[in-house]
Formats: sequence, structure tokens, C-alpha cells
Amino acid sequence: MRIRKFKASTMAEALQAVKTELGDSAVILKTRTMSVSEDGRRGFEVTAAQDLEPVRPVPQAAMQPLAAPPVVGAIPASGLVQTLVSRGVDELLARRLADAWQKKSRPVDSESLEKALAALIPSRNDLKPGTEPYVIALVGPTGVGKTTTLAKLAAHFVLDRRLSVQLVTADTHRIAAVEQLEAYARLLGTEFQVGYAPDEIRRHRENCKARVVLLDTPGVGPMDDAGMGYLADVLKAASPNETHLVLSAAVRTQDLRLCAVRFQALGCDRLLFTKLDETATAGQILTALAETRLPVSYWTCGQIVPGDIQAATGEGMARLILGGLPHAESVRAIQSA
Repeated sequence: MRIRKFKASTMAEALQAVKTELGDSAVILKTRTMSVSEDGRRGFEVTAAQDLEPVRPVPQAAMQPLAAPPVVGAIPASGLVQTLVSRGVDELLARRLADAWQKKSRPVDSESLEKALAALIPSRNDLKPGTEPYVIALVGPTGVGKTTTLAKLAAHFVLDRRLSVQLVTADTHRIAAVEQLEAYARLLGTEFQVGYAPDEIRRHRENCKARVVLLDTPGVGPMDDAGMGYLADVLKAASPNETHLVLSAAVRTQDLRLCAVRFQALGCDRLLFTKLDETATAGQILTALAETRLPVSYWTCGQIVPGDIQAATGEGMARLILGGLPHAESVRAIQSA
């Protein structure tokens, strides 16, 4: 790893120097204000790093997950737990669900199982902006696709709902994240702001004229107490109307459980699942639902903007879990149904 320090009169100049020397993949490690000239003028020092390890290409065949077969027809009582586990549901949770359904003494088939699952999955995506800017914040661990998802939401609100939107990013640790969101803002014709500190986030909200503000936040590991503390300060400054916890469906159940518990303490009121096209099963999302008891707002299934995002419903999520639809092309069949 190569680490460098850059000094400049403005943050924009410092970030441009980082990009020029270290490239778009540079990671911002630290920023601070300091004297940058002999006459005492204040400026910025940015410490950035570049990972020099080459990225090895993954064979195309290894990138395609194998879909579990869809659940069809009658399901014997003795096989209900195994059916749920085969769809990615945690075994302990599967046993609890199976016990509850079997106590009703009703035969279980694919249709009744889908209805039962749908009843357990609350959804909420009822955006109703008023006269004040309506703030929606996305939070979550690193690598779940918050920035791309934010752009998808912006495209939906601008193109489909005909709402004015302002994009704001607090994810200033990754230089590429700022530029990526700014590029989407230009394409959509929306306002764009960067918040390098919670006070700047607060000012952006107070001065905003748009109907909807979409806030991107830095990815934080669930065990990173300092990062969680900073994220809490950002959310306090933004005072969002909605806070969506963004989780990748393509991770282990244990990791979903850990993230769900840790991030809910920040006041998240919705779950948003990404990368449904990168997993062979979707039952693991029931773990996050069971841990948080929060509704699902949206789910995503690819990188296309606009597109590859769907407002969640209990019926649609149950169909994902039981239907054996891991790839973007197949998932889009549900979107168009």
C-alpha cells in the first residue's frame, strides 16, 4: 500500500491532487486543516492511500451463482425446515417458522408457503414529501452499493415522480464516491453538495430548495465504534425523515445479523437489500427482518441506473425467497410481472 500526504489551499485542490497522483481508487485516510504557507494561510492536508496489489480477474464461470430450484407443489411437514434452509433461511429461524405453521394443522404447499412468508415481511416505501425538504439517508457497511442505490432512487424520483432532488454525500473518505455521485447528479440535472463535516450537512439541509434530499454516507464496519459515532453525528445533523439500512443479500447470515443489530442503534427505520442478482438464495434476508422487525423499502438486482431497483412488497420478497431467481435477468421478470 502506498500512502501520501497532500497539502492545498482548498479541499477541492487537495482531492484533485490525490486523484492525479493516486487515481480514482485512492482511499482518504485522514483530513485536517493546517498552515500551508509561510504567511500563515490555512488550508487542508489530506492523507490518502493507494492499494498497489493487482486485481486478478475472476473467471466468468465462477461469477455465476447456481440457483436453488424453485419451491413448487406440496411440501411434506417433515421437509418444511429443509425447504426453508435450502432457500437460505437460518436453520433456527426455519424451525421456529415451521413449528408455528404446523400448529395450524394445515397442509403446506408452495402457494400457501409463499402467502405465509409474505405476511411476515412488512414493506414501506410511501414517500410523501411536504413543503420542507424530505431527507432520505442511506447507511450501511462498506461495499453494499449505497452510492449506486442512491443514484437509482434519485433517477426514480426525478424521472418517475417528477420531484426536485438534491444529492448530498458525506462519504468523503473515497474520492471516487464523490465523483461518482456528482456525475449522476449532472446526468439527472439535480443539485449536488458535499458535506465534509456534520455542520456542513446541516447547512446543506437548511439551504436546500429541492423537495427531496438523498444523503449518501460513508460505509462503516459494524465493529467500528469510531465510525459508528461519526455516522451518528452525520445523521443527527441531517435529521432524516427516513433512514434506510442498506444490506447486501449476498453475505453470510451471521454478518447480516451483526449488521442489522449494530446499525439499528442509529435509528434506522427501513431495510433496503442489494445484490439480489449475486446470490443463489434470498432467504437470509429473513434473518435481518427477524432481528430488526423493520419494513423493507426497496431491493436492487444489478448496476443499471436508472433501473434495477424495485419497491418492496411482502409478496414480491416471498417470491424471491421461494422462486429460485438469482440473476438480474430473472429478477427483472418479477419487476415486470
